Amino acid sequence: MVVVFPAAVWGPHPRITEAALDVLGTNHPLARALGPQLLRLTNTCWMADFKRLPFREPDQDFYADDYLLFP
Repeated sequence: MVVVFPAAVWGPHPRITEAALDVLGTNHPLARALGPQLLRLTNTCWMADFKRLPFREPDQDFYADDYLLFP
């Protein structure tokens, strides 16, 4: 008999990213370089899970694996 449980890894992606951003702080060179884009990392951290699916941001639509489709 095989028992299947839903994966519990889907939820923490943004929380892990937020924790990493909190550790960096706002004065870190990466935070300064990304500026307002920094907080978008909490959404784009899902990109690896969006294989061959459209990825939507408020002002952008793209495929998460564009770099594989269009070298």
